[in-house]
Amino acid sequence: MKSIHRSIGLLTASFLVGGLVGCGPELSESSGNPEPSRVETRAAPLTVDPEIHTTLSPTGGSGGNEFSDSCPVGYVGTGLSIRSGDWLDQVQLICRKLNLDGTLGDTAYTPERGGWGGWPSSGSCPDDQIMTEELLGGDPWARQVGAQCSTATRLKDATGGFDSTLSPLGREGDLWTEACPAGSAITGIYGHAGNWVDQVGFLCSKIDNVPSPASIDMGFHFTLSNVSINGSIIPSATVPAGQNFLLDLDYSVQDTNCPGCYDQIIVGLVSSDPAVPQQPLACVYDGMPMSGDSGHSQLSLPAPTQPGTYTLRVHYGQDISCNTAWWTVNGTPGPETIIGEIEVQ
Repeated sequence: MKSIHRSIGLLTASFLVGGLVGCGPELSESSGNPEPSRVETRAAPLTVDPEIHTTLSPTGGSGGNEFSDSCPVGYVGTGLSIRSGDWLDQVQLICRKLNLDGTLGDTAYTPERGGWGGWPSSGSCPDDQIMTEELLGGDPWARQVGAQCSTATRLKDATGGFDSTLSPLGREGDLWTEACPAGSAITGIYGHAGNWVDQVGFLCSKIDNVPSPASIDMGFHFTLSNVSINGSIIPSATVPAGQNFLLDLDYSVQDTNCPGCYDQIIVGLVSSDPAVPQQPLACVYDGMPMSGDSGHSQLSLPAPTQPGTYTLRVHYGQDISCNTAWWTVNGTPGPETIIGEIEVQ
């Protein structure tokens, strides 16, 4: 698995094209155009996939009220804050934003669960590490909680194991451990609580692991490189809601199957919140590449008005001119088409 490149974003994609496309009337999804072969990306971000999750086994009993709390979308668990005495009185998960390049950003907290007895204590993974394995103790009540921590590199490579220990907090005793699946991280906490914490366990989410790049030449083939947002050295930026951001990239396009056809590369935004509609924005390429075309594209694009995390993705078009309606042809772009990310505030 390749590491995140700080100085360059590169995406290589190819599409199997049948017949003359973009050379006449507008095509639609029912026009018989075959599906793209695949898209693969280099320097793609580490992103939390909220739809692929695992529940780790809890410790404790079933008294109190049930709870289940998750970090904000795009955040991962990095620490714990508790109150404890003879047992675990209160627990809270500390979360941090997982940035595009694998570093950790802003901090957030899940609700405090339990009561206010005992004494406070807290602990966190090292600054560049993420919780990936639970350490729990207590029977029949929860008494102790901690975690094993892993680097972003270990998560990217999905090798399993851990790099350091968040020492267990609470009353000392026997401990047992359960790890998230390789390539997943702790992103939530659940259990039962009332005046104290009766039961506690953790929730894991998959960290998107994008395949290594490959150059596939089966027809409409394009490469995007040197992707930059607002001049950043990585394709990531924070943008005020509703304001424009600047996208810079280099492209190389070939369409050997149809040298007389028009081809487009469409760029758009996809929110980390599945309820927010995808937003195709513009074409970073619109032309007739024939045996080959390359150049530089610079576009000023509108940021959404709704705050949140948005990935920048690409899709192909094959029309007589730029038509962002192609964004949905043969399916909307998946995580494998990511070339960057913006945080809208």
